[in-house]
Amino acid sequence: MTMAGMTSTLYSLSLFFAVAANILVLCGLAGLQNVCHTGNDARTSLNTCSKAYRLEWYVMSLEFAFLLLAAWDFMGGKKKNGTMVIGGTATVLATILANAFLTAVDDIRGEPDMAKVFSRTTLTFIGFMLVAVFNYFLFLLGDACTTCCKAAETTAAATTAEPAKPAAVPTPAATVTQV
Repeated sequence: MTMAGMTSTLYSLSLFFAVAANILVLCGLAGLQNVCHTGNDARTSLNTCSKAYRLEWYVMSLEFAFLLLAAWDFMGGKKKNGTMVIGGTATVLATILANAFLTAVDDIRGEPDMAKVFSRTTLTFIGFMLVAVFNYFLFLLGDACTTCCKAAETTAAATTAEPAKPAAVPTPAATVTQV
Protein backbone atom coordinates (compact mmCIF):
# COMPACT_ATOMS: atom_id res chain seq x y z
CA MET A 1 0.00 0.00 0.00
CA THR A 2 1.32 3.43 -0.88
CA MET A 3 1.76 6.20 1.65
CA ALA A 4 -1.12 8.15 0.11
CA GLY A 5 -3.38 5.10 0.30
CA MET A 6 -2.44 4.39 3.90
CA THR A 7 -2.97 8.01 4.94
CA SER A 8 -6.30 8.07 3.13
CA THR A 9 -7.40 4.92 4.96
CA LEU A 10 -6.32 6.30 8.34
CA TYR A 11 -8.17 9.55 7.64
CA SER A 12 -11.31 7.64 6.71
CA LEU A 13 -11.07 5.57 9.92
CA SER A 14 -10.58 8.71 12.00
CA LEU A 15 -13.60 10.29 10.34
CA PHE A 16 -15.64 7.16 11.08
CA PHE A 17 -14.58 7.07 14.75
CA ALA A 18 -15.23 10.81 15.09
CA VAL A 19 -18.79 10.23 13.87
CA ALA A 20 -19.14 7.32 16.34
CA ALA A 21 -17.91 9.56 19.18
CA ASN A 22 -20.46 12.19 18.18
CA ILE A 23 -23.18 9.56 18.38
CA LEU A 24 -22.05 8.80 21.95
CA VAL A 25 -22.29 12.47 22.86
CA LEU A 26 -25.70 12.81 21.25
CA CYS A 27 -27.02 9.78 23.16
CA GLY A 28 -25.62 11.09 26.44
CA LEU A 29 -26.93 14.62 25.93
CA ALA A 30 -30.37 13.43 24.87
CA GLY A 31 -30.51 11.16 27.91
CA LEU A 32 -29.46 13.95 30.25
CA GLN A 33 -31.99 16.32 28.70
CA ASN A 34 -34.68 13.67 29.19
CA VAL A 35 -33.76 13.11 32.86
CA CYS A 36 -33.65 16.85 33.35
CA HIS A 37 -37.18 17.34 32.04
CA THR A 38 -38.59 14.56 34.20
CA GLY A 39 -36.89 15.68 37.42
CA ASN A 40 -38.98 17.12 40.24
CA ASP A 41 -36.38 18.83 42.38
CA ALA A 42 -35.12 22.40 42.12
CA ARG A 43 -31.83 21.27 40.58
CA THR A 44 -33.56 19.86 37.52
CA SER A 45 -36.61 22.06 37.31
CA LEU A 46 -38.05 22.82 33.91
CA ASN A 47 -37.10 26.48 34.24
CA THR A 48 -33.35 25.81 34.47
CA CYS A 49 -33.36 22.61 32.46
CA SER A 50 -34.40 24.19 29.19
CA LYS A 51 -31.24 26.30 29.41
CA ALA A 52 -28.95 23.71 30.98
CA TYR A 53 -27.39 22.17 27.88
CA ARG A 54 -27.38 25.04 25.39
CA LEU A 55 -23.60 25.18 25.04
CA GLU A 56 -23.36 21.42 24.61
CA TRP A 57 -25.88 21.41 21.77
CA TYR A 58 -24.13 24.36 20.15
CA VAL A 59 -20.80 22.51 20.28
CA MET A 60 -22.44 19.49 18.69
CA SER A 61 -23.74 21.65 15.83
CA LEU A 62 -20.22 23.00 15.29
CA GLU A 63 -18.86 19.47 15.39
CA PHE A 64 -21.46 18.31 12.87
CA ALA A 65 -20.49 21.16 10.53
CA PHE A 66 -16.79 20.31 10.96
CA LEU A 67 -17.31 16.63 10.14
CA LEU A 68 -19.33 17.46 7.03
CA LEU A 69 -16.74 19.95 5.83
CA ALA A 70 -13.85 17.59 6.65
CA ALA A 71 -15.48 14.82 4.62
CA TRP A 72 -16.17 17.26 1.77
CA ASP A 73 -12.57 18.50 1.81
CA PHE A 74 -11.26 14.94 1.93
CA MET A 75 -13.27 13.94 -1.12
CA GLY A 76 -12.03 17.04 -2.94
CA GLY A 77 -8.42 16.37 -1.94
CA LYS A 78 -7.92 19.84 -0.48
CA LYS A 79 -7.76 21.15 3.06
CA LYS A 80 -9.46 24.46 3.62
CA ASN A 81 -8.53 26.87 6.40
CA GLY A 82 -12.17 27.57 7.27
CA THR A 83 -12.75 23.90 7.97
CA MET A 84 -9.78 23.84 10.31
CA VAL A 85 -10.99 26.95 12.16
CA ILE A 86 -14.42 25.43 12.76
CA GLY A 87 -12.80 22.14 13.76
CA GLY A 88 -10.35 23.84 16.10
CA THR A 89 -13.15 25.74 17.80
CA ALA A 90 -15.27 22.59 18.16
CA THR A 91 -12.29 20.64 19.49
CA VAL A 92 -11.36 23.21 22.13
CA LEU A 93 -14.97 23.45 23.27
CA ALA A 94 -15.28 19.64 23.32
CA THR A 95 -12.18 19.47 25.51
CA ILE A 96 -13.63 22.06 27.90
CA LEU A 97 -16.95 20.21 28.04
CA ALA A 98 -15.21 16.87 28.61
CA ASN A 99 -13.56 18.44 31.65
CA ALA A 100 -16.90 19.84 32.85
CA PHE A 101 -18.61 16.47 32.51
CA LEU A 102 -15.71 14.73 34.26
CA THR A 103 -16.18 17.13 37.17
CA ALA A 104 -19.92 16.38 37.14
CA VAL A 105 -19.18 12.63 37.17
CA ASP A 106 -16.98 13.11 40.23
CA ASP A 107 -19.65 15.21 41.96
CA ILE A 108 -22.50 12.74 41.56
CA ARG A 109 -20.54 9.51 41.97
CA GLY A 110 -22.04 7.37 44.73
CA GLU A 111 -25.10 9.53 45.34
CA PRO A 112 -28.29 7.54 45.81
CA ASP A 113 -31.00 7.75 43.14
CA MET A 114 -28.58 9.37 40.67
CA ALA A 115 -27.65 6.20 38.75
CA LYS A 116 -29.31 7.35 35.50
CA VAL A 117 -27.71 10.76 35.66
CA PHE A 118 -24.33 9.22 36.52
CA SER A 119 -24.35 6.80 33.58
CA ARG A 120 -25.53 9.42 31.10
CA THR A 121 -23.03 11.97 32.35
CA THR A 122 -20.25 9.38 32.05
CA LEU A 123 -21.37 8.54 28.51
CA THR A 124 -21.34 12.22 27.57
CA PHE A 125 -17.90 12.71 29.13
CA ILE A 126 -16.44 9.76 27.21
CA GLY A 127 -18.09 11.00 24.01
CA PHE A 128 -16.67 14.52 24.30
CA MET A 129 -13.24 13.13 25.14
CA LEU A 130 -13.27 10.88 22.07
CA VAL A 131 -14.58 13.71 19.89
CA ALA A 132 -11.58 15.81 20.85
CA VAL A 133 -9.11 12.95 20.30
CA PHE A 134 -10.43 11.99 16.87
CA ASN A 135 -10.64 15.64 15.81
CA TYR A 136 -6.92 15.91 16.58
CA PHE A 137 -6.33 12.85 14.39
CA LEU A 138 -8.34 14.49 11.61
CA PHE A 139 -6.18 17.62 11.86
CA LEU A 140 -2.93 15.67 11.72
CA LEU A 141 -3.97 13.21 9.05
CA GLY A 142 -5.74 15.87 6.98
CA ASP A 143 -2.47 17.73 6.53
CA ALA A 144 -0.58 14.53 5.71
CA CYS A 145 -3.36 13.39 3.41
CA THR A 146 -3.37 16.56 1.32
CA THR A 147 0.44 16.43 1.03
CA CYS A 148 0.41 12.75 0.03
CA CYS A 149 -2.51 13.22 -2.33
CA LYS A 150 -0.74 16.07 -4.13
CA ALA A 151 2.42 13.98 -4.44
CA ALA A 152 0.41 11.00 -5.70
CA GLU A 153 -1.38 13.17 -8.26
CA THR A 154 1.92 14.58 -9.50
CA THR A 155 3.39 11.09 -9.83
CA ALA A 156 0.26 9.77 -11.53
CA ALA A 157 0.24 12.68 -13.98
CA ALA A 158 3.90 12.08 -14.80
CA THR A 159 3.41 8.36 -15.42
CA THR A 160 0.21 8.65 -17.44
CA ALA A 161 1.42 11.35 -19.82
CA GLU A 162 2.00 10.18 -23.37
CA PRO A 163 5.63 9.40 -24.01
CA ALA A 164 7.39 11.76 -26.37
CA LYS A 165 7.56 10.50 -29.93
CA PRO A 166 11.03 10.33 -31.41
CA ALA A 167 11.73 12.96 -33.98
CA ALA A 168 11.69 11.78 -37.55
CA VAL A 169 15.18 11.26 -38.87
CA PRO A 170 15.57 12.35 -42.47
CA THR A 171 16.83 9.62 -44.70
CA PRO A 172 19.48 10.46 -47.24
CA ALA A 173 18.27 10.45 -50.83
CA ALA A 174 19.21 7.26 -52.56
CA THR A 175 21.42 7.63 -55.57
CA VAL A 176 20.64 5.46 -58.51
CA THR A 177 23.44 4.42 -60.77
CA GLN A 178 22.85 3.13 -64.27
CA VAL A 179 24.76 0.31 -65.80
